[in-house]
This record gives sequence, structure tokens and C-alpha cells, in this order.
Amino acid sequence: MIVRYLDRRRHIRVPVNGPARWRSGPRGGHCELVDVSPGGIGLRMSMRRAANLGKHITLDVDLAPGVRWRLAKDALVVRRIPEDDGMCVVGVELPPPSRPDRHSGITTETRRHGGGRQSDKVIT
Repeated sequence: MIVRYLDRRRHIRVPVNGPARWRSGPRGGHCELVDVSPGGIGLRMSMRRAANLGKHITLDVDLAPGVRWRLAKDALVVRRIPEDDGMCVVGVELPPPSRPDRHSGITTETRRHGGGRQSDKVIT
């Protein structure tokens, strides 16, 4: 039975454990990474937050102060699985890469906070 379940998957999931930041429309917050694969990401967050997710989500991981890794941009929220402890596992499908041969790079985002400027490095 487990073999049949695994045969349906296009990609093998790799378990992970760590914090991430999500944004969906005007809403955003923190969540926990559960697993990753080339086709998607599993997240864990409160049921209240999961219910407020839109159709698409952007995910970032803080690597160091001011350095973020963008895991997904405009990924599709495909499932919400409630758990008994008030949390929810959210399945996110990654969009296909725009250019398969594209190399990762670091870009800089500049934001204004209270008149000052803060620059964050974003690895995409």
C-alpha cells in the first residue's frame, strides 16, 4: 500500500524543519517548513492563518539578519489539512521555472522604515 502511494508522487519529498515567512495578498506571517520537493513545499501554521490564505503564496526563509532566501513566489496553495492541535498542514505547488538554466543570484531590496532605509539581500 505504501508503494502505491509513493508511485503517485512525481517527486520525492524531503523532510525539513525550520521557520519561514509567507505572504498571500495583503496578509503575511510565520510558518514552519515540513517538507520540500522540486514540485512543492509542505508548511505548518495555525488553522486561523491557513483559512486566510489566498490562492497564491510567496515564501521566504531568513538565512541571516538582512539575508533572505526566496523559496517560492506566487506558488499555488493546493491543500489544507487540519490537525487536532489547532494547526494546519498546507500544501503548496511550486510554479514551473521560467528559465531552467537560470543561476541563483543575490538581489537587493530597499525598504523605507520610519524615514530610514533598510536593504535586504534576497537570494532567488
